[in-house]
Amino acid sequence: MDGAAAKYVEAWELSSEAIELRYWAGFALIHRGEAEQGATLLREAIARHEGWGLLLAMLGPGDAPAVAEARRLLDI
Repeated sequence: MDGAAAKYVEAWELSSEAIELRYWAGFALIHRGEAEQGATLLREAIARHEGWGLLLAMLGPGDAPAVAEARRLLDI
């Protein structure tokens, strides 16, 4: 998950307007200990399309870094 987290953030930094990259980078930042910034990115993605919130509710622990923590932070 550490490698995936680094790649998610790297991709988002290259194209910060892409909502999908913002979403996955949010998990990565939470995984890296940057919980507030990560939660902000996830909230922004969900605000732009509710489907991202539905996906967060369906993801399992192996699907993305820090899924459980992301759910806790967003109260999902």
